[in-house]
Amino acid sequence: MAILCIQTMPPEMTLDQVQAITKDAIAGGPPAGGISHVVIVDGGQVTIFDVWESEEAMNTFTSERLVPAIQKQMAAMGMDPNSPTPMPEVRVFEAYDAMGA
Repeated sequence: MAILCIQTMPPEMTLDQVQAITKDAIAGGPPAGGISHVVIVDGGQVTIFDVWESEEAMNTFTSERLVPAIQKQMAAMGMDPNSPTPMPEVRVFEAYDAMGA
């Protein structure tokens, strides 16, 4: 079953940072199982909406591509890529209707 993942970034995370991480994470092409990806700014805070074919596809992308992209961007900003980062608020829902799923 398809899922919707909504991630609200910590207030200190900028749109430029999110876009740089996304660019790195998808450099090898679209992620397997990814259906759609939308980034918005609401009240100055970045929120990401992703639809995935399954939670497993999302988890694989996160561990194999997203986390390394975050670590790369942290290093580029002069931060220790192994230090804990502020975590987004993450909500995951079953998606009963998703185009392309």
